[in-house]
Amino acid sequence: MRRLGTVAFRTLVGLTVLFLLAPALVIVAMSFSETSYLSFPPQGLGLRQYRSLLTSDVWGVVTLRSLVIALPVAMLAVGAAVLLVIGLQRTRLPYKNALVAVSTLPMLVPGVALAVAVYGLLAGMHALDTYAGVILAHTVVTLPLAVLILWPAIRAISSNLELAAMTLGAGRARAWWDTTVRLLGPAIAASMITVFLTSFDEAVLVSFLSGPRTTTLPKAILDSVVTGVDPTITAVAGLLILLTAALMTAGEALLRRSGRR
Repeated sequence: MRRLGTVAFRTLVGLTVLFLLAPALVIVAMSFSETSYLSFPPQGLGLRQYRSLLTSDVWGVVTLRSLVIALPVAMLAVGAAVLLVIGLQRTRLPYKNALVAVSTLPMLVPGVALAVAVYGLLAGMHALDTYAGVILAHTVVTLPLAVLILWPAIRAISSNLELAAMTLGAGRARAWWDTTVRLLGPAIAASMITVFLTSFDEAVLVSFLSGPRTTTLPKAILDSVVTGVDPTITAVAGLLILLTAALMTAGEALLRRSGRR
């Protein structure tokens, strides 16, 4: 019975993993189709969709816009999260865990409801369809992710290291930088990867806040599906899947490194 239970459990896990990976595998397979329309299984294997992607001006522009937005968001959200967790963990403020929970509230608000609220705020500021508005909105949404990654990491770093540095002549800021921030390095890098990917792939807020000047890659993919399916989106999606998998693997490795420290 134990062996039968083990086999059943492994079979269930395997089927679950296959179910989760199936859409990604289908998209990657379709990206190598030679047809001018979407088809599965692909009819004729080739690089037609990737050649079309490389020669397209539209996809290159929207990808660059996504990068221009995601990079500042990663720096702003992670920078604010680092200051927040250091300020909470290295001071005597009461209810620290409650304050951390409050900082994650944007994650609990439904995406559409949050987008409507941010839309009203930016409309009043005349900041719709601007890079500053989209970056600000993405920073608010991604800040909780950075906090959730950095908070357990800083709790694992003893404050005695800072005290030892200060006894050797370092000031408070220098002690923070040379001990806590450096030991937080892997967690900071992992949180930047997570925030970058979240901002790069975000489509709900952008659908409300962007316009012709700030249309990002996910928004362009949605528009392509609505107005007429361009098979080039399979190549775009395939590259995004590979990029996300590579960056998330790197982030997981950095988190493990941070845990060992």
